[in-house]
Amino acid sequence: MKQNALVLILALCFVISPALGQQEAGEPLAASNAAANGSELVNSSIPSGEQFSIVNIFQVAEENPIDPKLGYLRKEVLLGKNASVNMTVYMPGISSGAHYHSATDEIDYVVMGQANLTMNGEDYPVKAGDLIYIPPFNVHDYRAAENDTFQIMVFFMPPLAGNDRVYV
Repeated sequence: MKQNALVLILALCFVISPALGQQEAGEPLAASNAAANGSELVNSSIPSGEQFSIVNIFQVAEENPIDPKLGYLRKEVLLGKNASVNMTVYMPGISSGAHYHSATDEIDYVVMGQANLTMNGEDYPVKAGDLIYIPPFNVHDYRAAENDTFQIMVFFMPPLAGNDRVYV
């Protein structure tokens, strides 16, 4: 319960609320949530016309199973003008590959499990509750522990562009 509260507080205070409060034109994520529950999500404390979204990451994981060929699930769960949030879930022992980002800062919050983070060739053990900051151009990769499913929330500022994940 403390982990869920921390993720929500971090997300709302530092990334999601400010970023989504300034969304550009296009279908906001709140519209897709509205379709799911039959109402539009509007926060009265945000100026008129601005919207916010609520996403249950455990429901997203349940509805989007891990691709057995890849061994992990990577899913964008929120997108705003100034930030985006991905959720990644790894099967035990799986890595998604060493890579870096040239245009985004990355903040990772470990929701569950344990893994080895390789950062610029150095190994660091990480576990549920850890918060990791990765500046641009730092080569990084997670490998889930052999006996543990590993889940992280990945916050990108500015939003992650499709070509900003460069594998090495």
